[in-house]
Amino acid sequence: MSVIERFYDVNAEREWSRLALEREPQRWLEFRVAMHLLEKYLPPALSPSATLRVDSAEGPVPARVLDVGGGPGRYALALAERGYRVTLFDLSGESLVLARRNAAEAGVLDRIDGFEQGCATDLGRFADGSFDAALVMGPLYHLVEETDRLAAVRESLRVLKPGGVVAAAIINHLGVARAAATELIDWLSTPDALNIVRSYVNIAPPGDDAGFTEAYFAHPLELRRWYEEAGAETVLLAAQEGVAGGLRDACRTLVENRAAWQNFVQIVLATCEDPTLVGGSEHTLYIGRKTTS
Repeated sequence: MSVIERFYDVNAEREWSRLALEREPQRWLEFRVAMHLLEKYLPPALSPSATLRVDSAEGPVPARVLDVGGGPGRYALALAERGYRVTLFDLSGESLVLARRNAAEAGVLDRIDGFEQGCATDLGRFADGSFDAALVMGPLYHLVEETDRLAAVRESLRVLKPGGVVAAAIINHLGVARAAATELIDWLSTPDALNIVRSYVNIAPPGDDAGFTEAYFAHPLELRRWYEEAGAETVLLAAQEGVAGGLRDACRTLVENRAAWQNFVQIVLATCEDPTLVGGSEHTLYIGRKTTS
């Protein structure tokens, strides 16, 4: 068992609750921005267009989404609730067990086509061109070797139909520096923190399940390069926390003021695609399209 698989097996419940508004408003914005952009750029859940399969007897067939590294199912369930057929694929067996339970409780188990365990570098069990969209919302920041990251990128495009949409995320190396100012002060006090001005690899101590696990903190332009060199057409790079990047404590205060919080959320959503914000957000989201050639 890899250190990353063990980390998410141990922390499956924590990962499920991590993006909940009631637990951490600033991290909920990471989820809210991603869903805002997925709703905007993913193909429709139901469409009679030529890019989706249509059964003459039953009408249009739902678009199929592969959620690679989807963990306990936060995005998979949200998309299933919107009418998509979702296959959830993750390294952590415990996360998949929790995802199945979450899907049953949400009443969308019949819209999840599978709970598959494996590594993002090898999606060989899925045929070429079998999905309308793919999410890669976690694996790229746990693959510390570039050869593995590039393999995951190629695989996420291979399984897409021509014109299919991919959404992939990284942990932004400078976003980590901003977050450290409020969340990781002890680490920021060490010489290691100075390495964050470059792309940075985090190696977790053996048996440390309380902190963060092995990770690669990337530059946003790397993410775009990986996908463009693999043959994708870039649609956008977005700041997942937007103007809320690094503002964990401020978001906790704002959420207590309903009007102020609602307005702030709208500001974050309206500006998340502004290129001047991408470098300061903890997470950067890439959306691309598989070229038809």
